[in-house]
Amino acid sequence: MVALLGAVLISGLIGTGPASLDPVGLLVGFAIPCTYAMYSLFGKLLTERYHPLTILTYGFLFAVLTLLPFQFFVQQPRPVGPSTVLWMSGLVFVSTIFPFAIYTLALRWLQVGVAGILCMLEIPFAALYALLFLREKLTAIQYVGAVAVIVGIVTLNPGRRSGTKKGKNHE
Repeated sequence: MVALLGAVLISGLIGTGPASLDPVGLLVGFAIPCTYAMYSLFGKLLTERYHPLTILTYGFLFAVLTLLPFQFFVQQPRPVGPSTVLWMSGLVFVSTIFPFAIYTLALRWLQVGVAGILCMLEIPFAALYALLFLREKLTAIQYVGAVAVIVGIVTLNPGRRSGTKKGKNHE
């Protein structure tokens, strides 16, 4: 509950007022954890039968096939300069393929719930990266939220409980 409160605080939902909340953005924002949870469940089931890179390859293949038709209705940037290709490559490999690969690999050894809890660290890391690289400003409430997320995750860390089982089939 502490981590969830931290997520709300760091998101800016408290203290920003209703004018800054976009209903479509909120709807999409709430859809993200639902779909991510499904990836976690299916990924966990599949890691018992297939290598994580196989799962990742098929997952991204189906994602490409699903999104490809939508590209015909969006204006494409032309020409694309070398710096754009470099930034897009970073987006694809560093912040998409690599995180999904290590997450899918982690599902071999972690319970889905534990992996999901650890993924909440994305929230304070995203805020930190936005602060460092995008020069976004964080409010005091958002800093408190980041700390609350970390405290919540540490508190829920099942490795600290006595009598937990270790190994591949941790469920």
